Amino acid sequence: MPSDVPFGDRVVVDGLDCAGGAIWLSASLTPCLSPTVCPSTCGKRACTENHECCHPECLGSCSAPDNDTACVACRHYYYAGVCVPSCPPNTYRFEGWRCVDRDFCANIPNAESSDSEGFVIHDGECMQECPSGFIRNGSQSMYCIPCEGPCPKVCEEEKKTKTIDSVTSAQMLQGCTIFKGNLLINIRRGNNIASELENFMGLIEIVTGYVKIRHSHALVSLSFLKNLRQILGEEQLE
Repeated sequence: MPSDVPFGDRVVVDGLDCAGGAIWLSASLTPCLSPTVCPSTCGKRACTENHECCHPECLGSCSAPDNDTACVACRHYYYAGVCVPSCPPNTYRFEGWRCVDRDFCANIPNAESSDSEGFVIHDGECMQECPSGFIRNGSQSMYCIPCEGPCPKVCEEEKKTKTIDSVTSAQMLQGCTIFKGNLLINIRRGNNIASELENFMGLIEIVTGYVKIRHSHALVSLSFLKNLRQILGEEQLE
């Protein structure tokens, strides 16, 4: 950076804010070799190549002065061609930088959802899934409501039958309330094994297949399945 840049002034080169604590829009430092200096009157704002101050909502640079539609990037959010400090009414934050309406959010494909449910709206934001402690509202599945007790969590075994032969093998069931498949419990040895299994299996309420316990001499009770209410038997033991 040239030595003649006044203290407190900020440098913008080719639309990149190179100094003054602003965010870099490029990983390359090369553009800073031929800087355009923003006047001190711009304060924390960037400026155009003609040293005119950008709109406060602009980040990095702008193509026209004091114009919230001419920003290279937005300091907060982008909506309908304008940089805005917050999302307008009936719009929602999305991807951390722009605002979208309900229809847009409803039509985003959700690759993260196994049951093909779309995105949800929660706390002013359009997101893939409800946050921890919340579940989709059954009647209005695009919105989240607080869970009553532990939130339902469906777990599934690719091979249909999950064999539990150690505490380690039970770890993937932590937090599960519904298990889609069968459970084969085969614990041959271990100390205080039931208590340890409860940490990972104690929330299971429903098993859609069967539960089989075999050669599990280390288990003296089924207390680790304390919340199990239903074994649906969709697949029967031979």
